[in-house]
Amino acid sequence: MLSQLVASLPADERDDMSPTTMAEATSFAASFAEGYGNVQLVLPTVDTGEGRVGTTTTTTATQQQPVILRNIPYVAGTREAKQHLDVYLPANPAGAPLILHIHGGGWQRGDRATKFYGAPAMSAGYAAMGFVAVAPSYRLGNDETILADLTTAIAFTLNHLPSLDPRLGHVDLSRVYLSGHSAGGHMAALLLSDTARLDAVGVPHAIFKGAFLVSGIYTLRNPFGEKFGYWKNGLFQQAYVERTFRPHNFDLCSPTYRIVQAVGDATERSALSLRTHKPPRRWFGSTSSSGQGSTQTPAEDEGPTAAAVHRIQLLQIPVLVLSASSDLGLEYDASYLCSMLQKYGSPMSRHVTIPNTWHRSICEAPATFREIEQALHSWLGVRT
Repeated sequence: MLSQLVASLPADERDDMSPTTMAEATSFAASFAEGYGNVQLVLPTVDTGEGRVGTTTTTTATQQQPVILRNIPYVAGTREAKQHLDVYLPANPAGAPLILHIHGGGWQRGDRATKFYGAPAMSAGYAAMGFVAVAPSYRLGNDETILADLTTAIAFTLNHLPSLDPRLGHVDLSRVYLSGHSAGGHMAALLLSDTARLDAVGVPHAIFKGAFLVSGIYTLRNPFGEKFGYWKNGLFQQAYVERTFRPHNFDLCSPTYRIVQAVGDATERSALSLRTHKPPRRWFGSTSSSGQGSTQTPAEDEGPTAAAVHRIQLLQIPVLVLSASSDLGLEYDASYLCSMLQKYGSPMSRHVTIPNTWHRSICEAPATFREIEQALHSWLGVRT
């Protein structure tokens, strides 16, 4: 629908684009505005069939795959399909650490069981490493609803995981990790920088030992920092951010903003403000949010109050920030997040680019899991 947007650039801007850049721009516009529908992927063969609540299935790939407990409701009595989670069991769950993986989809689409959004491949990979992996779905399209569902899913998992299956009776719930891809990477990073939400559902901070953020978005205003990023930022903001987040939350729901405001110096705060408050190119009229996000533009946003900034608290744990080698321009934001983590609370954090991957294929790349394992060696000195 919007793949013609690039053609609407002023002539002088179009003239600056090489044929390759123009092709990339058109592909970007089509993929983001039309929900990645123009991209075809072949992911690992994983059974994602819908089963009854709590059913156990196994995957059909030739390599050994985990047993999966499917469709477990994390809200009592819910009829909402998105308020369910899947549990991936390793070969030996006894004493295994727990990891919670949040799927992507631009906050507007996606599901834990859909191959395209990465959770089946990531969760199966974690289980193969020895984790018990939990993949929740969440209701889409509104920042507060998403965060409420995710924190509820985390609390449910910690309180009820041992009772879901006899094999889960001895999972080590004192070693918990967070993971997320794309929009899920954003939400995982946001939880790390918004401990009050964990406090609200009674989740102790000390159980979290690390996080793996995969091709995430960490600054809602202007995350794309490469050449021609201004038109990418405009399209992304209208197609996704304004449909999901209320204007006064654009900053408070940006992990980079939260870190800098909580512990950064005045120079960092000023630099981030200049970057994030530069108005991006607007491609079309007011964004219809259908009651979910907001129709306002950033210019109408007065920003968070001083009291809201004062309440920011960070979960200071090591973080591995992973980018695809072709990541739509989000590599810039990932590098910036990691630099802030290293400077202001998590010196063991690292940013690594996975070669020969793009925004979706990074979830299935063997190199992704090798980097995760190396990070665990670095943080703990032991394997999972």
